[in-house]
Amino acid sequence: MTLLAYRLFLDLQPAFTSRLGSTLFAFAGVALAMLAFTTDPTIRETPSTWHGRLHDLSFVLLGLTLFPAMIILGFAFRIDDKWKSLSLYTWLTLCLAAPAFALKGAAFYVFLFAILVWNEALAIRLNQIEK
Repeated sequence: MTLLAYRLFLDLQPAFTSRLGSTLFAFAGVALAMLAFTTDPTIRETPSTWHGRLHDLSFVLLGLTLFPAMIILGFAFRIDDKWKSLSLYTWLTLCLAAPAFALKGAAFYVFLFAILVWNEALAIRLNQIEK
C-alpha cells in the first residue's frame, strides 16, 4: 500500500488534497504492515506484551490514517479527469469498510476484502494510465 500511495503521489495532479491523501495512504500502508505483530489474547491474566501493544497501536493508526486518506483521495480523484470515475467508488468503499473495521471477528474480513479490491482498482487505473 505504501508503494501504491507513492505512485498516486506522483500520478495525481499536484494539489493539497492529492498530497495529503497520498501521504495518509502511505502511513496507512505502514500501519497495516505493523498489524503483523502478534496480538495478545483479549482475555488474559498476564500483562500485555510489547508486540501486543504494537499490534493494538497499529490498528488504531490504521483507522486514523486510512479512512481520512480515502475521504481526501475521493476529493483528489474528483478534480483529476483520469481518476474522476474512482471518486464515488472510493467513498462507497469507505462506507462499506468503516463499519466492518469497527466490528470484531468475521466482519473484519469484509473490511480487508473491500480495501484489497479498492487497492486493486487503483493499481489497475495506474496501469491503464501508464499505457
